[in-house]
Amino acid sequence: MTIVRIHQRRDPWRSGTIRFAALLAASIGAVTACGASSETTAPGTATTTVAETTVTEATVATTATTTVEFDYQQDPVLAELPAMFDDYATMVSQGDEGAAYDRYAGPILQSRITRDDFIEGNSTSTIHDLVVYRAFWLDVEQTTAEAWVVFTSFQGADFGPDGQTCTVWDLTYTMLRDGGTWMIQAATNGPESPTPC
Repeated sequence: MTIVRIHQRRDPWRSGTIRFAALLAASIGAVTACGASSETTAPGTATTTVAETTVTEATVATTATTTVEFDYQQDPVLAELPAMFDDYATMVSQGDEGAAYDRYAGPILQSRITRDDFIEGNSTSTIHDLVVYRAFWLDVEQTTAEAWVVFTSFQGADFGPDGQTCTVWDLTYTMLRDGGTWMIQAATNGPESPTPC
C-alpha cells in the first residue's frame, strides 16, 4: 500500500468537522517535524530526508543532510509502538476510554482536550485493522518520534466526521517517550483522511 504524504493537513478539531475525540482517530494539531519529510515506499520502510541529521540504525544524530531507508522495527524502542497503539485501541474499543487517556495522552494533547471530552467523544468508538507503517526519531535525545498509522474506526453517526459510522484514518502522530512510556502528543490527518468506509 502506498499513500502519498503532504505536510499541510486539515485539523478536524480546530475546523469543527468532527466530534470523534479518539487520540488515534482525531487530528488535534499539526506538528512540523523538525524539518523532516517522508514518503512511504513499502509497509514498514520509509525513505526519509531529515534536514541537518544523519540516520544510523533508525536513530538521529546531528551532522549533515542525508537520505536513508530503514525499517523502524530494527530500533528496539521504536519497535514498541505497534504494541502501544494496540493497547490503546483495545482500551478505547472496550469502553475504557479514561484509562486510555490517563496512560497515553501526552502533555500537549492534554492541553487540547480534557479527559471528560475524550471519554464522551470515544463513547461509541471501536478501532480495527490498525497498522503502524513507519516511525522515526525527531530528536537526537530520542524522546520524540513520528509514527504513520492507518486504521478503521466504527462510531455513532453523531461522533463521526460528516456523520460517518465507519471511517478510515490515515494519521501521522507525534509521540513523546517519557519514563519508558510512549505518549501521544498530537496527530495530523493525511491528505485524504478521514475517508468513509
